[in-house]
Amino acid sequence: MGCHDRFSHPSGGVLVNELALSLTVFIRITAVAMLATLYSVGGRRSKWIRRYVGAITFSAALVGLSLWFKSFNWWFVAVQPLAIYVLSRGYSTTMKRIGYGIVFGLFGLLCGLTLGHWFLGAIQFLLATFASVAFGLYNPVKAPLEEGLIAGLSVFIIPFML
Repeated sequence: MGCHDRFSHPSGGVLVNELALSLTVFIRITAVAMLATLYSVGGRRSKWIRRYVGAITFSAALVGLSLWFKSFNWWFVAVQPLAIYVLSRGYSTTMKRIGYGIVFGLFGLLCGLTLGHWFLGAIQFLLATFASVAFGLYNPVKAPLEEGLIAGLSVFIIPFML
């Protein structure tokens, strides 16, 4: 038995597994990129894109991924409407911005709890809150980039919980 035999798979070996793993990472990051893009596009003028198209597309991608990775459960589906709620909230004041980050973080935390990954959910909660406050209040980049960055960081870990 060679040193790599324990990592091989009957369908083609280590390379097939690495390729499959890389593909799943790509798909998960694509789900985040779709939300970040739709969030930015729907930023100030076409908010319905951010609120509904972005939220529904991301939630559908998450449910689809959960089916594909065999981690589907109805509690996870029940959490998805929170995505529409959080993407519909305004954040014009400092307190609203903090509240926005917390609610976005709660979405990630609840996803983690329903999928049995409380620690990743807690990290997502902290990341979403930090992104909303740090990038939303201090605006280190131009507004459309900042909005996509906040959205992407606010959900980045969720697809990796599946």
